[in-house]
Amino acid sequence: MFSKEKLHAFVQQNQQEAIDCLVELLQTPSTTGQKVTISKVFARRITRGWL
Repeated sequence: MFSKEKLHAFVQQNQQEAIDCLVELLQTPSTTGQKVTISKVFARRITRGWL
């Protein structure tokens, strides 16, 4: 379980990665009901060890 302090530290340490992920998600074309393209973004990031 994360304490408030640990969660805050995690967010601070990973702030740029989170921003990069959100930018990539926003730039990824997707159609309503089609979750494959967005799922691939998350799969790549999980494979790289972040998320």
